Amino acid sequence: MTLSKPLLKSSWAARIFPPAKIFISYATIAHKELAAELCEKLVENGFGVFLDADGILIGERFKTEIPQHLRESDAMLVLVSDAYGQSTWCQAEFHVAHTMKLPVLPVKFKAATPVVLPEPLATLINECQHVEVPTPASATVIFEALKKRFTTLKARVRRKHLIRAMGSLGLLAVLCTGLAAGITELSREWHRRHLINRILTAEQMLPNTSVQADISRFQRDDRLRKQLLLLADDATAPAHRRLNAMALTTATGDDRNRWFVEGLNWKNADYKGGSFTNTTFLSGAISGATFERVHFGGVLWGEAPSFDISTAAYRDCTFAGGAFLATNIIDAEFTNCQFIGTNVDVQNFGQVRFKTQPPEESSKFVVTGSVCSFENAVISNCKEPPPPGVLDFSGPENEVTFHDVVFESCRFRGLIRPSWFQKCHFTRCVFPESFKVEELKQAGNHVVGELVTNEGCP
Repeated sequence: MTLSKPLLKSSWAARIFPPAKIFISYATIAHKELAAELCEKLVENGFGVFLDADGILIGERFKTEIPQHLRESDAMLVLVSDAYGQSTWCQAEFHVAHTMKLPVLPVKFKAATPVVLPEPLATLINECQHVEVPTPASATVIFEALKKRFTTLKARVRRKHLIRAMGSLGLLAVLCTGLAAGITELSREWHRRHLINRILTAEQMLPNTSVQADISRFQRDDRLRKQLLLLADDATAPAHRRLNAMALTTATGDDRNRWFVEGLNWKNADYKGGSFTNTTFLSGAISGATFERVHFGGVLWGEAPSFDISTAAYRDCTFAGGAFLATNIIDAEFTNCQFIGTNVDVQNFGQVRFKTQPPEESSKFVVTGSVCSFENAVISNCKEPPPPGVLDFSGPENEVTFHDVVFESCRFRGLIRPSWFQKCHFTRCVFPESFKVEELKQAGNHVVGELVTNEGCP
């Protein structure tokens, strides 16, 4: 068994884009010389060719070599003859190619007596698009008859190799990008450690000029900022070290950064006209405090038992976004406050009052339009209801009450009691299935466009 070698110059292009390869299947007795001529013709026109020039296909060599060469080929050219149909090896080649779904190009020869092929070979060949050439036919005639299909085959193979090459280049680009990113991150980590070490070893405040490069390099670097915040929160560290860490934290951040407060101890103090934004109260307590005209933007109030609010008053405050995360609140009052897109989980509320309070008539300042309202907010109570047969002694006075409050496009979830609400106004609100909207209306509340669903607690 021999393999004809395409007459191509060795180059990187030929390796990346190898020529279309054609497997010539023929009967040696009938078309040995014609097959050899076709091989040379195809090689001259830039094709790779497999040709069993000797017709010696026996035993294990056929089982291993022929399927391998068919897998490496892009099409099989069949020279159809009576001898082809009588050859066991030729039939085997065709059936293997058919199983592999390899494109087959049959060449039939005009003759007075039609070629007789056995079944199912005859049917399989007839199903293929074949060409018919005169007898005898030269390699040039056959090539010209198949020229259009050869051109299509070349284009398809070139496109296949191009896609494969692009995929390889893409993979290489991803690997290179990942390697570059890894090297960059290693460099950044080295600079992070170097900066942290400078802060730890400094004996005074670092001048701005000495850290300007670090500020530019670590702009919005959350990993470094977390390390700096730990240094700034270390109460046992020297003051200049904490100030250095805090200064760099501020310089490398922006207004979108969130601040986390731990161990808050706010007692008996008033706060008026200020704001808290992007703040999370993780732990601590607020007691006896009054907040008036304060804007809370994106504030998260910590969960019980880590965070507590007691005997607190909020007046004319605005809560935009943020959430009360099952916060422990006892004896607190929210008067004329607006909640916009806020998530309020009341399961740990006790004696908490939300109310609208009109201005006093004796006041020389008349304020209009000041009401307690919830807009696009979520009010939830994820506390499990008492089991059947167990008395529930909790009442509105021990939980939460809403008096003359406006709710617009709000969602109520979990165990919500109609008795919490007095003289409230509801517009396009969503209630849980267990909630009795009729009881809400009978208690003097005004409800419009309500929807009952079963969203449940998260």
